[in-house]
Amino acid sequence: MKVTPSSVLVDEQAKALAFHADVLGFVMKLDLPAGEYPAEHATPSLTTRRWRRSTCASVAVLDVDHHHGNGTQDIFWERADVLVVSLHGTPETEYPYLLGYADERGAGAGEGFTHDFPLPRGTTWAQYSAAFDSALDAVARIVPDALVVSLGVDTYVGDPISAFALEREHFPLMGRSLAQLRLPTVFVLEGGYAVEDLGPNASGVLGGFDAGH
Repeated sequence: MKVTPSSVLVDEQAKALAFHADVLGFVMKLDLPAGEYPAEHATPSLTTRRWRRSTCASVAVLDVDHHHGNGTQDIFWERADVLVVSLHGTPETEYPYLLGYADERGAGAGEGFTHDFPLPRGTTWAQYSAAFDSALDAVARIVPDALVVSLGVDTYVGDPISAFALEREHFPLMGRSLAQLRLPTVFVLEGGYAVEDLGPNASGVLGGFDAGH
């Protein structure tokens, strides 16, 4: 996969919320070695592995949707070359419940390379953007060579299965903030279940990202 310092949209039906010992999620995916998996079916973890095996000494994964990416977190839990940062609904009330607490920080060599920002039901843009700024600060501190954004837009107020309250005008603001990191960036499209609003909201993030450059 050739990567340039611009936005790339990679379709994925949904995030696999799973880890090696259990299955927790909407979609099961076969996790093949990076070189054997078509780029058009990329997941955040596979995209990250491709970058690490090519030219990047370190990669940050930023998950911005409503559900915690516990599968991605587990894969890189003990690694210091991949930072995993996630904003999501608090596991006290939101699926998958078991993981995503703020005190989860990684282990071994990876201690300090996991950052979770759990947020309550009904989270507004004011609440979300404050956590988002902290997440961006965490990414900026390690100065990664590249960024993978797990782009789910189920944070939208009209999403039928999620519990955040972001409006359509907030998604371009998210993209503009991401652009300020000035990193080669891949967007992997994940959740978003308000079908008629999925395209405009995802496009809003990408449009804001491009405008931010």
